[in-house]
Amino acid sequence: MHLIAAALIALAPAAAYRGETSQHKIASVITGADGQVQRIRIGYSAPCRDPRYRFPNVMRLEPPFDTATPDLVETHLAFRDKLKGGGRTKQTVVLKATRAGNAWSGTFATTIVLTRAGRHLDTCRLKRVRWTARMTH
Repeated sequence: MHLIAAALIALAPAAAYRGETSQHKIASVITGADGQVQRIRIGYSAPCRDPRYRFPNVMRLEPPFDTATPDLVETHLAFRDKLKGGGRTKQTVVLKATRAGNAWSGTFATTIVLTRAGRHLDTCRLKRVRWTARMTH
């Protein structure tokens, strides 16, 4: 019983930061009691090569990060995912975040390659979005 309570306390966020990106989408950071980042969420809408389309999404990033201190997070990711209605994505993500006082800020970039049945459909690219999230009370 005591172990469960201790585990729940350890997972409780020590601080929550909320804000938005330069695209006016959600940006949030959750840190633990030790000051380490537990989660970063960045909303975005990446324009595709075909100008009729965009790839809107909310990216949720959790440890392990390439670099992680109480004041700095950097990570580079590459992953594949299945899409509803068929198709697949191959996505790369670059995130840099720094803390100054009661706020986190940084940049986010992503490239998404969309395929279906092995055929290339489109490539969507967000070169760099800036974001800021301030501590909530």
